[in-house]
Amino acid sequence: MWFCIKKILSAKKLRFCCYYALTFNPTKSAVYAGYSDPTKSSVTLLSDKNVRQEIQDILNNLKFSPDSTAYLGYKKLAFGDISDAIKLICCDDYTQLNIDNLNLFNVAEIKKPKDNCIEIKFFDRLKALEKLQEIDNKENSASSSFYEALNKNAISNNEDNLYD
Repeated sequence: MWFCIKKILSAKKLRFCCYYALTFNPTKSAVYAGYSDPTKSSVTLLSDKNVRQEIQDILNNLKFSPDSTAYLGYKKLAFGDISDAIKLICCDDYTQLNIDNLNLFNVAEIKKPKDNCIEIKFFDRLKALEKLQEIDNKENSASSSFYEALNKNAISNNEDNLYD
């Protein structure tokens, strides 16, 4: 008799897997998970077969639909981190920034007028929260209509049974 024993990951590795499944950003995921050298750790973690399998399992369980994908996007807009955009504003020498690793998801527009300034326009967090509320209301009404349909079906079945 063969048994398949799944290797149990540490809490830190599981946090990395969860963050990575939601953001697809290995370095940020390693930071959020608490690794001291996020760049090196993210490479090591993603080369681990068990970590990759856990990420795949998480993604399979999320069951992305258009609404859930939009929900995740609006959630990132409403509650997302803007620290990288602040780094961009405060930086005097842009060549020192690793632009590829900046998380600018919440940035709607960047302008650089002639006076050597940077203007950054962010997406509206309140509008993102309103959209999240709309999606929640839509899901709640869909689930309540499903239960109403079940209830009507049960009532009609009971009425049919009365006349048997």
